[in-house]
Amino acid sequence: ERRIARIEWCGSVECAEKLKEKAGGEIRGERYDIAERPKNSCIVCGREAKKVVYIARAY
Repeated sequence: ERRIARIEWCGSVECAEKLKEKAGGEIRGERYDIAERPKNSCIVCGREAKKVVYIARAY
């Protein structure tokens, strides 16, 4: 099923690669119309999240 997921991410390349491997999707970007601030830790490593990004598979 085609979906987009909103996640909180620390910004590291290593976490982006692990995310791609485990979730099967890549970071597609962040919203430009509103400033989203992360409230939790990075979904991959648990460190402080620096960005809110959206991931999805490429078709």
